[in-house]
Amino acid sequence: MVENMKECDEDEIAIDALMLLGLDVNISLGRLSGRKDIYLTFVKRFYEKLPELNKQAGKSVKHKDINNFRIHIHSIKSSLATIGATELSTQALVMEKAAKDEDFAFCEAQYPSYSQSLLELYEQLAEVFHRKIVGRRKKEKVHGHDKAKKDIIVVDDNTANLITCNKILKDIYNVHAASSAEKMFEVLKTITPSLILLDVEMPGIHGYEAIRILKGEEKYKDLPIIFLSAMDDAQTEMEGLNLGAVDYIHKPFVSSLLIKRIETHIAIIEGKKEMLAFNNEIDSLLARKTNNKDWDKTEILADLLKRSEFTAEMSHRLRDSLNTIIDLIETAIKTKNNEIKDHCLGSADIETRLMMEILDDILDIQ
Repeated sequence: MVENMKECDEDEIAIDALMLLGLDVNISLGRLSGRKDIYLTFVKRFYEKLPELNKQAGKSVKHKDINNFRIHIHSIKSSLATIGATELSTQALVMEKAAKDEDFAFCEAQYPSYSQSLLELYEQLAEVFHRKIVGRRKKEKVHGHDKAKKDIIVVDDNTANLITCNKILKDIYNVHAASSAEKMFEVLKTITPSLILLDVEMPGIHGYEAIRILKGEEKYKDLPIIFLSAMDDAQTEMEGLNLGAVDYIHKPFVSSLLIKRIETHIAIIEGKKEMLAFNNEIDSLLARKTNNKDWDKTEILADLLKRSEFTAEMSHRLRDSLNTIIDLIETAIKTKNNEIKDHCLGSADIETRLMMEILDDILDIQ
């Protein structure tokens, strides 16, 4: 039974990874009566034979062998349709029809770029299968893990939203997708993220219940959580903020605003950690010096001055935030575009919160 549970868990992770690639997984599962194990077997078989199919189709184009090209492009089309690669399957269908109509010039013109798209899909599937997500769970994460990037978990039962967030954030963060709160808790067993984007309305564990659980655990109580919601009433937002969320982001997402808010809240948490470490260092230094009868005021002052770089850094952050706010407000005043105006005012609001957080923490240290 334990082995079966592990296999189910591995299948769920693989399914989430394939959804992030843009495959219409749910449509394919509908054709297979929901059998995820069969679907994953089809995907893996296609992945294994794709290089040869692509090679043979390309060779047929090169040698102007229209009959063999029709055979290979038909096979590619059918396999793509089975795994849910709808767009690529449709393109293959168009070329197959052109080949049947003996419009081989069209196929010759289209296939080189199409072949490149197949290669890109193959490389994406390799991220799944080479990392043993199917058959054995890899602890790092579903996609390639860049240690230089911070980890973010995106939790949403809507596949389209997961794909959108991944496209927006993947170049900046390691994005871990979870289609439910239950899956989020599974991901948390393998990584400690810098931030969580959490949908409110979800089947199973609701977003509000999920944040209650997280805030009740010492390890996650300071972890910034931003709620994702299609609801925009003040009462709903206040409920989420009172439960410990740091912000609300409304769907549909504005890419630049989403990135900015994530950056801001991660910066706030990192600033708090730096200040706490700074405060602890000072306490430790004072304790060490006062326990020593021969302590020298000049020496302790010199030690504290060495840490003045930290204060300078905080001042620099505040100055940068203030300049950003001024620029945003000036832009909002001058523009006649309401979308730009709302974006600028929203960003200014975020920068103001960042300044308040930094000031509050500095005052706490005094």
